[in-house]
Amino acid sequence: MAPVTAERLAALLGECTRVKGSDEAPPTDSVPPGYSHRRGWRPRTQGDFGDGGAFPEIHLVQMPEGLGWDTKRFPDVTPIPVLDCSFVELQTKAARSALRLTRDGPGRGAPRRATPEYDALVAFLRTVRGTRALLSKGDGDDESDVFVDAIVRAFLDAHPNAREARRVTNVDPSSVAREFLGAGTSGAGEPAVVADGGRDWTDSAAWTTLDGLRNGPLRDRPARCNDRAPARHADAAEDPRRVPGADVHGTKQRTCELPFREFLEYVERRPRFFNATGRGGAEALEDAARADAPFYCNGWRAFESHHEEDGGADVEGVEEKTNDARVETAAEAFPPPYFTAKCDATRVIASEARRALLEKLLPERDHAGAARAAADALDASLRKLFVGPAGTITRLHQDAGDAHGWLGQVTGRKLFLLCPPGDAPFMRSIPGEKETAQSFVDPFDLSSEARRTNAAFWERASPVVLVLRPGEVVLVPRGWWHYVAALDPSVTAMKNFYDAETNLEALARVAARLRR
Repeated sequence: MAPVTAERLAALLGECTRVKGSDEAPPTDSVPPGYSHRRGWRPRTQGDFGDGGAFPEIHLVQMPEGLGWDTKRFPDVTPIPVLDCSFVELQTKAARSALRLTRDGPGRGAPRRATPEYDALVAFLRTVRGTRALLSKGDGDDESDVFVDAIVRAFLDAHPNAREARRVTNVDPSSVAREFLGAGTSGAGEPAVVADGGRDWTDSAAWTTLDGLRNGPLRDRPARCNDRAPARHADAAEDPRRVPGADVHGTKQRTCELPFREFLEYVERRPRFFNATGRGGAEALEDAARADAPFYCNGWRAFESHHEEDGGADVEGVEEKTNDARVETAAEAFPPPYFTAKCDATRVIASEARRALLEKLLPERDHAGAARAAADALDASLRKLFVGPAGTITRLHQDAGDAHGWLGQVTGRKLFLLCPPGDAPFMRSIPGEKETAQSFVDPFDLSSEARRTNAAFWERASPVVLVLRPGEVVLVPRGWWHYVAALDPSVTAMKNFYDAETNLEALARVAARLRR
């Protein structure tokens, strides 16, 4: 029996390096850092890429030099070269290619990248544009406003049970839980548009215009965008051959990341349903129909503290100083609407839950400060910005965590459709979606096939429809299904929140996760 030497033991264990004292030099190929630790890393050898897979978290074809590409199978797809390119450089380069901001992407004749929901929305808008609603507009009326009103009427005509959302002003904060969130009743609440909901928001152009945002405090923040929202596990199961117009990547959600200012460049370049004066006509919709499905910076946590990779300090919502004048943070620019003062108990209750938990585990210490910090972090994580061009869509879903929510329009207009929790049997819920309930129903797909497949929705659901304009806030009670589509380049602020009377137990479950 051969003696068990160090060399033999290493061989048996399958180690890839030689033991100390070996005549063979160790391999020189570096090992790529793990996910979320690659921003400053620069691959320099073929071995840095292993089998040529490059960076799988970047959803775009990447081929290190010399590793080859099947040009016969994919003649219209140009891979992104990644040799001697830093991770951040590659991210930006790949994102600009995906957004068609550069010529380095798909070559001439590359297929249009479509999604079924974007094509369905454009088809619906084209039917509205084809009506005679616009012929009745008065002199001086903005054509886009007339068209937006016609969109709502068209859906009300298409669905027998649909109705417009309630619109209110000067809401009493003490009445919100009872009047809109379902407190003290067995009901599910009632959504409403609060027309003066954004009255306390900033009027600074740095936050309320696309050009201002491109030069504002968020300009250099990395922004992740995608072309299908929210993400679905079911997307991976879709057969691209059954989706007309889909490219070789099918209809899976595609994501990319680039500086926010460059994403806004993409937003400005995208086709609009209306031009800057409100005029557009059929030509604008034809341009939109020929364009790719738009990418969307959705659910961007611009309100959270973050740490710059280059060694910058922690900041809350991007706090900067310019000419000794303090620049507004996202939290300062868009404070919670006035009517949530009494019903949003997220921070207070989460702090108490955290403190009680810590006192139970470590009773000898004072945990007030830690509890407040944890609750503030949770509260900030529930606040997001949604930024994108006309045509971005959030598919029909319920918010996670049994939370209420408000969404306020900063710029642009958005089309909303909401259905009460009791309509769940008519939603055709997607199995396997654990984070949040989602529906196969596309409420603006009026094709005969979609109407047959979703017959229960069209016959028995009770949708509420509205268009949200700048300065307005829509209140979405827990459990309400909602679909959202941007009619203009838009910026939307939102927050999920918890109320002591209606969803306290849900908040307790969320707060319990803070200990992890």
